[in-house]
Amino acid sequence: MIGRDPTIATRSLVPHASRAHTGGIDAVLREGRQAARALRRNPGLVIGAIVSLGLGIGLNASVFSVTNAMLFKPLPVPTGSRLVQLFFAGHGQDYRQASYPDYIELRDHVRTLDGIATYAIQPASVRVHDIPEAMTLCAVSGNFFRLLAVRPARGRLILPDDDLVPGASAVAVISREFWRREWNDGPRAIGQTLVANGVPLTIIGVTQADFAGPMPGAAFDLYVPAMMRGTLSGRGATPRDLERTSRWGWMLGRLRPGTSVRAAQSELAAFAAVLGREYPQTDSGLTIRVTPARGMRPDLQHQTEPFLRLVSGIVLVVLLIACINVAGLMLARIAVREHEIAIRRSLGASHIVIARQILLESLLLAALGGLVGTVLAYGGAHGLRLLLTPPVDLGLRVYYDFVPDRRVVVFIALASLVSGLAFGIATALRATHTNVAFTARSSIAAGRRQHRIRSAVVVAQTALAVTLLLTAGVFVMTIYGALHADPGFHVEGVTIAEVTPQRRELGGRSRQAFEDALLARLRATPQLSAVGLASTELLGAASDVAVVTPPREARAPSDAEWRVPVNAVTPGTLELLGIPVLRGRSFGEEDREAAPRVAIVNRTLAHQLAPGGDVIGHVVLVDSQAVEIVGVVPDARYVGSADTDTPYMFLPYAQNRARAFTTVIYARSYRGESASAITAIRHAVRALAPDLPVTGAAPLGDQVRLLMNRTRIAATLAGVAALIALILSAAGTHALMAHSVVERFREIGIRMALGAQRSRVRGMLLGRAIVLAGSGTAAGTLLGLAVVRVVRSRLEGLVSVGPAIVVAVALLTFGVAVVATWWPAQRATRIDPMMVMRAE
Repeated sequence: MIGRDPTIATRSLVPHASRAHTGGIDAVLREGRQAARALRRNPGLVIGAIVSLGLGIGLNASVFSVTNAMLFKPLPVPTGSRLVQLFFAGHGQDYRQASYPDYIELRDHVRTLDGIATYAIQPASVRVHDIPEAMTLCAVSGNFFRLLAVRPARGRLILPDDDLVPGASAVAVISREFWRREWNDGPRAIGQTLVANGVPLTIIGVTQADFAGPMPGAAFDLYVPAMMRGTLSGRGATPRDLERTSRWGWMLGRLRPGTSVRAAQSELAAFAAVLGREYPQTDSGLTIRVTPARGMRPDLQHQTEPFLRLVSGIVLVVLLIACINVAGLMLARIAVREHEIAIRRSLGASHIVIARQILLESLLLAALGGLVGTVLAYGGAHGLRLLLTPPVDLGLRVYYDFVPDRRVVVFIALASLVSGLAFGIATALRATHTNVAFTARSSIAAGRRQHRIRSAVVVAQTALAVTLLLTAGVFVMTIYGALHADPGFHVEGVTIAEVTPQRRELGGRSRQAFEDALLARLRATPQLSAVGLASTELLGAASDVAVVTPPREARAPSDAEWRVPVNAVTPGTLELLGIPVLRGRSFGEEDREAAPRVAIVNRTLAHQLAPGGDVIGHVVLVDSQAVEIVGVVPDARYVGSADTDTPYMFLPYAQNRARAFTTVIYARSYRGESASAITAIRHAVRALAPDLPVTGAAPLGDQVRLLMNRTRIAATLAGVAALIALILSAAGTHALMAHSVVERFREIGIRMALGAQRSRVRGMLLGRAIVLAGSGTAAGTLLGLAVVRVVRSRLEGLVSVGPAIVVAVALLTFGVAVVATWWPAQRATRIDPMMVMRAE
């Protein structure tokens, strides 16, 4: 045992050797108590192992909590385990929504399901007191809450009678969070009226506290009957939502007891064929998919799974380093106990008994590490939720239930068991290969074997640390580069905000009149130096796309039409954003709705439209309308998810107002700061439309953060994992080198007694550390470059690994490993050679 006289350990354990042949539960329990006493006598080993395993298991459990919430966890409702999701598939789309008539047909005729409900989401402006609030409401069928067995905390929930006639039931159910936020959990909320998109709704109930909605990741604060969709969308109580051509509903079903997903899939596939024959114009060629309602919708899971697999692989390496750490500590302990093990073997103890005790000690350490990991997993739930919250208000409350459930607890138990077996078996094999007679005669060969084992452990730890640091370095450099890259136009000092005008919120004013009045009011605001409107935001993850028919001379044989991102902007918006016009002219007040249609294109699109010539004056078809090219602007990152050389087209806002579902406002204050611009925008909107909320108000630079949100999360987790890996690697290297120095006290003392200088002894030990650290760094660099290549192929937008990153990571890991050896080397130089000679 490390730090303990082996003869004392032998005296305490030899009496049990005579009973070692007995088996059964009693023997295992006795050896378990013996293992606990042995670990209690080695607090250094226990603390080091628990910290290493706790960090490794806790980090893996935290990431698995994210994976569990996004992919595996059912809705927190009594019927969650029996819920399934239903999707129409076909015509190039795997996950399509259902029309209301299709939903009714399925609800009334499918026999493998207890029931089917439908829901849809849509943005809303909600006014409770004075200030309108942007929300995303959930329109649900009358049987929605009954199907999910959700109970009300107050009042009642939406019933089938509330969802019979379009626009007839102006009622609403609110979430517990909304109730707490607006009414402080008071009883007066029931019966109160709130205004959503200008429509008064009576609050009839509050959902239970643990229900956030049908979509993990999004928490809904407002539920209305599905038959209110048309009214809340500004279309009025029209039967359009009841048409078979209108597909707007996501569907949830509940399996009958004893029915499998496969049986439901078989019946629904047959039923889809019947619908296709009866309604060939709308349902022909479609089938129905059935999947368990766990985690995010399948169409969203496909975007998230690669990210989760990558992060899981990164943190798994941390656990591997932790296991290597503990294995090194256990092997060092076995080296001290070789004499004891040899005596036990000579007294009749079998290989199985010795291996069993070693395994019991290892599993006990792993169990303690698992307990620490569980505490860390629970503590990390809140931090992970904050990390996954987008940096810009999107009008939707992001919510993930990361609190560990039974799956996470089982994962921690399995991780602890596998970890304990991994380093326990390696230690047990080393212990059972001790030769009784040989150990009694000499320990020279054993010391050489221990030297080789320790060297391999140090190299492995260093290599894995380099691999993780390289991977984390790529993420960090990607984030840094994205935040500091020049998009090709002005970002600093520009504020962005959005409004979604609905006729009900505008007080009878038309959208055109509202936008013209808003622009005039903002331009007259003293705090603002420039203002512009656009149909879509720059640097966004998506963009409006138009079908462009180029001139005949520009067409390739197979390209009759091009799909080009477009953005409609008001005069002065390009100047506000610092986008210069290279050739031709910018938009002016003369580009009114009745004027000839014009467009400005970026350099890439200009080259494609007029290869080798001037594109000014060319006429193209944009969504079947003739448009003249009047200007050319530089290439830039107009679409955040695309490269700077992506074709792009600007259109006059007055001629393309219908393209703007959401009105994007760009503003620049005289002082260049965002707070005064946001205040001015809110005051101007409230003066014209008191019920219209302003969303996404933030500096334009925050759009970069939003665009890089997923990579930012991966960079943060990878950075934390790499830091923990580096610390564990350094701690493991220090422990192993310190134990090596302890083993070599006799040799070092004799060398110094014979005249060896302290600096020479220190150099000898540091030289060995340099060789091991160098070998691990070289191996880790090669492995890390291979891993980074795989990661870059899975996630778009990551930078390549430059020589600076490789050199910095290699020097950092190499330096940490050498520094971790410095203190043991210093300790070796303080040995008193006279004490060693007297002992000899």
